[in-house]
Amino acid sequence: MIDCYLNSNIPEKESLFEGSIVIMIDLLRAGTSICVALSNGAKEVIPVESVDRAVQVYSNLSKDVRFLSGERNSIKPNSFDSGNSPFEFTSERIKGKTIVMTTTNGTNLFHKCKKASHKIIGGFVNIDVVTNYAVSLKDANNIKDIHLLCAGNYDRFSYEDGICAGAYIDRFNQIYPDDVLTDSALGMMQLYHFNKLDLLSRIKERDHPRKLIALGFENDINFALDENCCPVIPVNVGSSIKIANNNSK
Repeated sequence: MIDCYLNSNIPEKESLFEGSIVIMIDLLRAGTSICVALSNGAKEVIPVESVDRAVQVYSNLSKDVRFLSGERNSIKPNSFDSGNSPFEFTSERIKGKTIVMTTTNGTNLFHKCKKASHKIIGGFVNIDVVTNYAVSLKDANNIKDIHLLCAGNYDRFSYEDGICAGAYIDRFNQIYPDDVLTDSALGMMQLYHFNKLDLLSRIKERDHPRKLIALGFENDINFALDENCCPVIPVNVGSSIKIANNNSK
């Protein structure tokens, strides 16, 4: 089965995800920024749900390896090292460091589905490597279900996350044509098909992207839609997110 949840307000029924592959999507911008940070040499990303908790975790780390990032309503909190733009996670700033990250929507999502066998962070920037990795895990371990989880926006559906999930579902559907698509998975695949020939301009018309553009972050959207420009596989293991090659399957 291939399924899709459309926002981070996921039912607290962990058995839903037990033994499954979960791909978590927060296209604008936490998921994309995590890919960039790990690609540029960050040791790990620790997702934290609140600003206060992020500051606490950061304060307990060694000064030479810590980096505090995040946003609330798309704006960097006071005293943070960076906001949530992928362009802020340069190798000069974050190589070898532990990034403590808190965002309005995405970091809440990364704490879900604790019983899933594999939790992967996906976006357009790493869509092919994540798809191939999920397929290899599914085939090698005889895993039946793949779930796409969208961060959404304030517990509501987010158009750009849904389209990105649909792009993954389209790829999985081609590889596993006999797997059942739930209604939400089919809907997101159709949404992707409807928009894919003019993806960037269609996404920029929607609620959250319009807000980011008004705040001066249009380039973040352009970057997030650049397929396969950041081919890393971030996996969520325990309390942190690392590149998959640094973890056993």
